Amino acid sequence: MNLKISPSSLKTAMMVFIQFLCIGILAATGKVIPENIFLLILLISSFLLALWAMLIMKFHFNAAPEVLDGAELNTRGPYRLIRHPMYTSLLGLGSAWIINDFTFFRLFILLILIANLIIKISYEEKFLKEKFPDYSEYSKKTKRLIPFIY
Repeated sequence: MNLKISPSSLKTAMMVFIQFLCIGILAATGKVIPENIFLLILLISSFLLALWAMLIMKFHFNAAPEVLDGAELNTRGPYRLIRHPMYTSLLGLGSAWIINDFTFFRLFILLILIANLIIKISYEEKFLKEKFPDYSEYSKKTKRLIPFIY
């Protein structure tokens, strides 16, 4: 994983910071392993989705929304159904955690994470459209986070 963040981009740094902070708060304020079998399946599925996406990207991914040099447009594996499977996996993980050990504070943190990811996706997709001429066509056929829905 490449955590290289452009020092000139405060916006990028803030989005990445908020993302990791929200996940950290959710992990620190509740049970990490769900007691409910369905939530455990959601949690494991989220990890597997992230792993699948990383394998397809050959572990060349970046926490920052800017596209790395040498990056390729991936449209196979989970990218056939969703454009941002890593973010989908974070939402699955966070959802499993807060449903298993619910508090309004944790729900608030998850909502901040969701808002941050939506903003980050919009920002990231500008870079993807600039770097990859086929991205606009790909984005017309593939949903952002939830297959067939959004």
